[in-house]
Amino acid sequence: GFWGVFGALELRDFDQARHHLDLFIKYQRRNGQMPLRIEFLTHTFGYHGIRARLAPIFRASILARPVDPTSLFVMAVWQYYRHTKDKQFLKSNFPSLERSISWLTKLDRDSDGLLEVGILADWMDSIIKWGKLLHINIIYYKSLDNMAKICDLLARDQDAKNYRGLAQITLEAIRSQLWNGHYFVDWR
Repeated sequence: GFWGVFGALELRDFDQARHHLDLFIKYQRRNGQMPLRIEFLTHTFGYHGIRARLAPIFRASILARPVDPTSLFVMAVWQYYRHTKDKQFLKSNFPSLERSISWLTKLDRDSDGLLEVGILADWMDSIIKWGKLLHINIIYYKSLDNMAKICDLLARDQDAKNYRGLAQITLEAIRSQLWNGHYFVDWR
């Protein structure tokens, strides 16, 4: 869905992009994790009709806890601002952004700048791989960089410096751990 926000913004469908961001913010977990998707769950009650409600889905399967939606959320908020200049949206949703980054940074279990994830954690959820995934860590880097820019706009200078520092550590770790001398490996 967050990839769709980028498209909606390019099409200047700002209301659609904003509604999508608002919906996901509403269902964000307290720990900062964003849902993989939000779907309608329906229940049939005999002859009395069907009831449907929105429900956030946080896992692709019993084994999979997708990580990329949370990084993509931060990136989508930054792109929303770039297109709309809606600084109030950044201000009012800053706590949600902070929770997102906080949840992500906890996935760097060995404190080397790269996230370590379980199986089926990124968009290639039909390929069984885990550990330090290139795609996950590139968008994590980009979300840290975007968060630093958001903090700059909101005059949160120390936060901006901290996020910029984390982004630099992640970028260096991507280069040192996922570059094999000829190309970037997909995972380690």
